[in-house]
Amino acid sequence: FLINIGLETLHLRVPRHCESAFKVASYLQSREDVAWVKYPGLPGDTYYELAQKYMPKGTCGVISFGLKGGRQAAHRQLTDEQLVEAGVDPSMIRFSVGLESAGDIIEDIRQALED
Repeated sequence: FLINIGLETLHLRVPRHCESAFKVASYLQSREDVAWVKYPGLPGDTYYELAQKYMPKGTCGVISFGLKGGRQAAHRQLTDEQLVEAGVDPSMIRFSVGLESAGDIIEDIRQALED
């Protein structure tokens, strides 16, 4: 029953995820304290061309980004060595955008990065 309910609204939720994620990724890309942003829907991303070819209506709600402040700015739980062993840059933050307003998400990120 719950799977069916989820499927019935999928066509409404996924475009919202993609739209909000693009706005958040664009905002992150514009910040001086953000070192890099990985989001296939952004022009210039490594996978942008493939995303346009295979996912022309939007890519996803997941964004990865790194802060110029490195580990201290990212507040990690694992050691740098453990992160590198797992193939993760110690400055990386992975963020999953949901149905919330992109403006609200951006404001939350702004507050977190400026505090």
